[in-house]
Amino acid sequence: LTDVGSAMQLQTDGGRVTVFSDRTGMVKAARLLLSSVTKVLVLADRIVIKQIIRSRNKVLVTLDKLEKVSTFQEFVQIFSQFGNEMVEFAHLTGDRQNGLTFHIQLPPQTCLRHPDCESARINKDAVFHRMRCALEQVIEIVTEARSCGENKVLPTSIYNSIKDFKVE
Repeated sequence: LTDVGSAMQLQTDGGRVTVFSDRTGMVKAARLLLSSVTKVLVLADRIVIKQIIRSRNKVLVTLDKLEKVSTFQEFVQIFSQFGNEMVEFAHLTGDRQNGLTFHIQLPPQTCLRHPDCESARINKDAVFHRMRCALEQVIEIVTEARSCGENKVLPTSIYNSIKDFKVE
């Protein structure tokens, strides 16, 4: 539609005839549409993030209650609530992780399609950097290892206890 050679193309749309004679106007309209769609997606993303934060906060409150139980009956009751809240939290974060595939895929594609675009390259590099950091954090959480030479004494955990048991 924005090809210079087709300055006066006629398009029929259910009986209506539209003349596209202003390439600049079409480009501007396309950019405005893209901007509007992006704003809607960012708004939806913020809503999902707020849902995840709210769910996480509920889990933390129940975890505090669970830590302070004094009877087995109270433990069972609060643990049941904790389990339900963890399922909700896992569901929200799982949906979020599934959606990240698109966000990881788009910057490299954009950079390949527009190799001279500096902002596309910067965006691609930032995405890959954040992915590496996130993957490193997963390993730190699972193994309780610290990167960057941090030498903090870690609290006893199941992982460390099993590791110590195997050594002994």
